[in-house]
Formats: sequence, structure tokens, C-alpha cells
Amino acid sequence: MQSETNPLKLLRVILPIILTGLVCGLAGYRVGEQRQRRVTFAMIDGDFLSDFTALKSFRAGDTDGAIDRIETHAFMDATVLLYDPHAAHKALDMFIPQLVDYRHGYRANPSDWTPMERNLERLLSSRK
Repeated sequence: MQSETNPLKLLRVILPIILTGLVCGLAGYRVGEQRQRRVTFAMIDGDFLSDFTALKSFRAGDTDGAIDRIETHAFMDATVLLYDPHAAHKALDMFIPQLVDYRHGYRANPSDWTPMERNLERLLSSRK
């Protein structure tokens, strides 16, 4: 009779532990999913604001201001993407040679660079 109660006692201990682990895992997943959405939407809001401001500048005849805004946005995105050396960014990797050529053609003077652009140059040179 005692051998019959041992498996039941074991089941009574293990089952709540497993259920607690499953509930905690599901709760953690849901919290992470909500956080990811908030971060993603905040990034999209920033992208929209930057792009729309550049578009308005361009339409108002401020071509230099629009180009500056678009360059800043593109360089910032490239810096963020390149900052993680283990991430695979297939689209960015295809355009790195063009980005380097663009920067050499239009942003060649290091004294004009922002700190973010200096960081981008460091990241680009480390990928060669």
C-alpha cells in the first residue's frame, strides 16, 4: 500500500511545479511581447516623424534641410544595426558598399561629422 502512495505523492509535488513553470513562462512571454510592441511602435513613430519632417522640408524648398534629415536618419539606422556584431542584417549588408561610397562622396569631411557619424565610420571600417 505504501508503494502505491509514493507515486501519488510524487505526482502531487511535481504537477504543481510543472504548472507553476508553465504559467510563469506564459506570463513572461506575454510581458515580453507587450514590451516588444511598445518599443517597435516607438521606433516607427520616430521614423515617421523624421521622414515626414524631411518630406515637409523638401516640399517647402529646403532641399539641404531635407537631405540632412534623411542622411541623419539613415546613418543613425545603420549605426544601430551595425552596433550588434552578431546580428545578421542581409539588406544592410547588401548596401554597405553603397553607403561607404555615399559617405565618401557627400560626407567626406570628418570635421562635419556628428558623434554618431564618427561611430558609424568606426563600425564601417571594422567590417572591412
